[in-house]
Amino acid sequence: MIRDVSRMELPEAQRALLASLGRFLRGHSEATAPASQHLDQGPAAFLLYAMFLHVVQLGRSMQELCIEGHAISARLIGRAMVSAALGILLIAEQDSDSRALLFGSFQGTVRRQRAAALVKHGHLSQKRATELEAEQAGEDTQALAAHAAAGTLPAARLGKAQTGWSGLSDHALAERFKKSGWYDLFYGPMSDQSHVNAAAIDKEISELLAGNVTIGGNFDNPFLVVIAACETVSHSSEALDQFFSIGSAATRATLDQDMMQAIAIFVRAR
Repeated sequence: MIRDVSRMELPEAQRALLASLGRFLRGHSEATAPASQHLDQGPAAFLLYAMFLHVVQLGRSMQELCIEGHAISARLIGRAMVSAALGILLIAEQDSDSRALLFGSFQGTVRRQRAAALVKHGHLSQKRATELEAEQAGEDTQALAAHAAAGTLPAARLGKAQTGWSGLSDHALAERFKKSGWYDLFYGPMSDQSHVNAAAIDKEISELLAGNVTIGGNFDNPFLVVIAACETVSHSSEALDQFFSIGSAATRATLDQDMMQAIAIFVRAR
């Protein structure tokens, strides 16, 4: 029997936890806001703040999914938050402007791959793809020339991995920054949802065996995704604080402490 889940009320314990997550995200956004006054200080300054805003936006998306009862699906977003946060740490680590240009220049690789796919499947002519690439590549060349004139060149790739901008895999980045827990506890398990292996469909298998399949929000435990959001946002915020010399350590510590207290209350309530 297949049935749609009727609209359910968010469980009170989850309501309190997700409300705390919202305050946490807003607090770190406000704590890093002074960085917006320094976006003209080089490509790294602009990119790091943009990447941090993206991490926060992902966190808000995760929060909304959990509010609607889709904490398991929100793991897809958790994996993205880990990748984005590791990218922030790498750019902020050293050679920041050069690494920011490397990040930006990878856009050309992605753009050409997307155009080739459109041509392959008949959604774009090769002639038009070549014209667009020439136009966009020209703009890229001009931008890089301007940065070169100012004394900054794109950094060399740091490894041989072909799937990311840095040449390093997310696993390698996690090891580099002593965040193996992020990879083992967040990225790995959350990848089950994107690869759709047996672990990803465990709920559906169990329901089929029980003869009662439900479609809709089930208000599964959001603990894992909330912890992932807190870890990635907190450490990204710290990286920006150090890069821009914001002086937000005390504020960040209070935000983190309040969030950890909310998580502890949630755990005790279960």
